[in-house]
Amino acid sequence: MKKKSNLILMIPLILCGFIMSSCNTTNILNSQLQNKVPPTSRAIIFSKKVVIQAPSGFCIDETVSKITSKPAFILFGNCAAIAQSNSTYQSKVSAVLTATVSKIKSDESSFKSKHLDTYLRSKSGRGLLSMSGDSNNITVLDSFKMDSSYFVLVKNTGEKASKGISDYSWRAYLQITGHLIVVSIIGFTNNPMTHDQSLKIIRHFVNDIRINNGLSPTLVPIDYIKKI
Repeated sequence: MKKKSNLILMIPLILCGFIMSSCNTTNILNSQLQNKVPPTSRAIIFSKKVVIQAPSGFCIDETVSKITSKPAFILFGNCAAIAQSNSTYQSKVSAVLTATVSKIKSDESSFKSKHLDTYLRSKSGRGLLSMSGDSNNITVLDSFKMDSSYFVLVKNTGEKASKGISDYSWRAYLQITGHLIVVSIIGFTNNPMTHDQSLKIIRHFVNDIRINNGLSPTLVPIDYIKKI
C-alpha cells in the first residue's frame, strides 16, 4: 500500500504544472512572439540529472519555463515563432509541448503497476486532470502502456483558459533517474490536429527523452498508430 501511495500522492503536484501551463496559454502565445533568445530544444535539469529533449521544430519558451523550479516545468513552442525568424525550422502542427519533472523520486515498482491507469480513470484522478477540478468534465478516451511509459488521451469539456485550446490532449508519464515526468501536447482549435498526429508527436517526445537519458529507444515504430 505504501508503494502505491508514494506515486499517487505525487500526481497532483505534477498535474499542477500542466494545469498552470494551460491557464497561461494566452501569455504563452504572446511570449512566443517576444522571446529573442536563440531557441533550443534541450533542457537539462542538473539537480535531477534529467535531460528533456523536444522533437524537431519545438523549442523552449524561456519566458514561461521554470527549469530550476521544484517541480521543474518546461514549455516548448514553435521554434520559428520563438526565434522570430521564418528561417528557423518549425513544427508542422499548431501545438505546444510541456514537460514537468517531479520534485522528489517516485517508487519504480508502483509506476510499473496498474495503479496509475486506475487512478487517472477514477473520480479523483479525473478531477486532477480537469483545469476546473470537476471530474465530470473529463473523459479518458484511451490509455495504454508502451516502452515503460503510460499514454493517456483526455477530453476536457469544461472551462479552459482560452477558447482556442483544443478539448483533446495526449499526456504521457515516464520515469527518469527515479523522477516522475509528465509530458503533454496541447493543440488548438485553429488548425486542429488529429489524435493520430498528436500521438505521433508525443511518442517522438517520449522517445527523445528516453534516448537523451541513456535509455533504449522505442521498440514500436513511431509511425505505428494505435487504433482508438
